Amino acid sequence: MLKKHMTLFTAAAALVVGAASSLGQTLAPGMPPGLPPGMPPGMPFAAPLPPPMMPPPFLAGGAMPSPQEACLEMSALRAGYFAYLRQRLDLTPAQASLWRDIEAAVGETTAAARTDCAALPGEPDKPGLTQALSLADRHLTARRQGLQRISAPLLKLYEGLSPAQREIIDRAVPPPMIL
Repeated sequence: MLKKHMTLFTAAAALVVGAASSLGQTLAPGMPPGLPPGMPPGMPFAAPLPPPMMPPPFLAGGAMPSPQEACLEMSALRAGYFAYLRQRLDLTPAQASLWRDIEAAVGETTAAARTDCAALPGEPDKPGLTQALSLADRHLTARRQGLQRISAPLLKLYEGLSPAQREIIDRAVPPPMIL
């Protein structure tokens, strides 16, 4: 009986000592001490990893935007994307004159989108099938018209780009959406 109690006591003591020693260990195995959280190992002077992206508010439990708000947001994002692309390409003066045609096409598309967005419902309720199909048809028609406006000036600029600039624009153009 005493031997059985001693065995249980020894096992419990080993468990307590093991748990106590693991409480002091805050680093993953193989990590050197002194690195701030998020710092990649082997790169002590590197910047910490960026925080993860936040989900859109409606996915994080926030309110769902109305079709009108979502349309205006997408239109602004598209216009901003072209402004980003211009800065990223670092255009020469000769290329900048070609870019003005693109800006004019983007401006026309943005103005048309604002008009179309104003016609959309201002409340975030789910449309019925008939309304959903009508909205999708109007949206795709507007996208096609915008593509037709910008294609010719964009192709004209593309012909005048350097190979490095072409690589940038080839990577920057998003793939088409598949329904």
